[in-house]
Amino acid sequence: MPFREHPTAFAVQHRYDRWFYLGFALVAWAVVSIGFGPGLLARLQGHLPPPPLILHAHAAAFTGWLVLLSVQTFLIGAHRTELHRRLGVFGGGLAVVMVYLGIATALAVHRERFEAGHGERIAFLIVQIMGMVIFGTCVGLAMVFRKNPSAHKRLMLLATVELLGAGFGRSLGRILMKQFGPGLIGFPLALFAGGYVLILLAMLYDLWTRRRVHPVYLIGLPAMMAAHLVMSVIFHHPAWPPVVRKLIGH
Repeated sequence: MPFREHPTAFAVQHRYDRWFYLGFALVAWAVVSIGFGPGLLARLQGHLPPPPLILHAHAAAFTGWLVLLSVQTFLIGAHRTELHRRLGVFGGGLAVVMVYLGIATALAVHRERFEAGHGERIAFLIVQIMGMVIFGTCVGLAMVFRKNPSAHKRLMLLATVELLGAGFGRSLGRILMKQFGPGLIGFPLALFAGGYVLILLAMLYDLWTRRRVHPVYLIGLPAMMAAHLVMSVIFHHPAWPPVVRKLIGH
């Protein structure tokens, strides 16, 4: 298997790991807060209509993932590995719920937008579906490699970075869209460039602390970028919106 390694080949722990992963968790919270905060505030102030009920469940599950990420980071730093593993089982179940809610919520929201006369936005459904596919794949592989801590935690980092695409898209998306344009390459860059930077920083951290980059990043980042390119091709294809209309019942 591509992520299997000899125990001495890649150090599982480094004295700075606790601070690196804590910093990553804080960045994740910041990206989500900046990306979704204005919309949440607008809804609380009554400037936007109340969201569908399923959106509340979606928000709770995805917020729960960040809470779990933060707790797991703390537990590893405190050497509470047994409790970390027990919570990991819960995390796997939560990921399954998140994939279901992510796709179900996207369908519900696009159905609502289409009925409100915003049919031009429904092509964005592929972004949400692909996001759940990538997230679910990373978490699934993390569960497979749970006995390989160095691979496991990097796969979980990749899974979380994929989730942050929504926050980056809402915060930096418009700025990056002006820079890169809405084309085949520019569209995914506008949404995911922030995430790519986080992964590149993680790779640099590996170089600094281990003198080489873990295979998870070397395989995962190109695979993620390729998936985003496929997503962009589908998004821009004229045959996609009719498919979406069928999926949402219109």
